[in-house]
Amino acid sequence: SVGSVGSVIESQPGISVETQTESTRRHDLAVEAVGHLLEAHVAESMERAWSRLCEEYAAVKKAWAAQEFSSPLELARHQGRTAALTSKIDYVLQNRDTDPATMDALAALSEADSVSEGMMKAVRA
Repeated sequence: SVGSVGSVIESQPGISVETQTESTRRHDLAVEAVGHLLEAHVAESMERAWSRLCEEYAAVKKAWAAQEFSSPLELARHQGRTAALTSKIDYVLQNRDTDPATMDALAALSEADSVSEGMMKAVRA
């Protein structure tokens, strides 16, 4: 309890309750300052990640558009697959700051990560 803590502190030579309270306040302020720094760092890192995603997505869309197919069936399959991914990615990008479900959509995109990775390798080649 607070009373027993105060009694223990008061029984220590050279430590007053006021000094302990002051120390606790300084500690709380330091923790709060570190928290603000971490929040700023995380926000900056997230913004860089979103920017990179947008750049890579633009490159992938260009690669998709430039692909040629030997048959209308191959073209239709490609369009179906890319439409599904494009829909999810566009939703995430448009709603990333306002919709809590964005994280669910982002998780769904991570399932398609191997597809994206393969496509990005093809774009970079």
